[in-house]
Amino acid sequence: MKQALLSLVVSGLLIGSAAAGAHEHTTKVDLPSFKCGDELLPTIDLLGRGTDFPAFLVQDIEAELIRQDSKAALLEIECSGKPKITGVFKDVQVESGTERALDELTVTFPVKTLVFTGEINWIMHLEHGYEVSGLSTTSPKVIQSFNVVETLNEDGTPLKGSRIQVIKPPSDSVSIQPSSQQ
Repeated sequence: MKQALLSLVVSGLLIGSAAAGAHEHTTKVDLPSFKCGDELLPTIDLLGRGTDFPAFLVQDIEAELIRQDSKAALLEIECSGKPKITGVFKDVQVESGTERALDELTVTFPVKTLVFTGEINWIMHLEHGYEVSGLSTTSPKVIQSFNVVETLNEDGTPLKGSRIQVIKPPSDSVSIQPSSQQ
């Protein structure tokens, strides 16, 4: 990711209304200096989306935009801050006794996007999150969150009204503490 501008062709599933059915959708998304989450790369696979980061983040954000507005197209995405990471440790039984293990992990990526709405371009500041529970079990579960922080016209002026739904991520997590601390 040493290039100043990365281009990524993302093929995703266009999810419209049940009546519309599924359509194939391909969008070229620009990623200017996308370094959001580089410090998380060693553990990115815990999010349950594979190791192809930032491709899966782009794909997940694009899928949610399209789910809410079938005319939407993600044109550009860039980091607008450092990812927020929280987690919960749990005591688990092992052969030698009890150990602390990471059981829940939440990572939220603050991003700025340029979205084509089918008519005009919008600037959307988003927080896209992944909440993984049951990491200490054999069947962890992943829930994604999509929070629209701000929607602007392409010139940066506030947008009046919005067609995009806000889904707030959970706020009852605790910060990750090393397993030797309580």
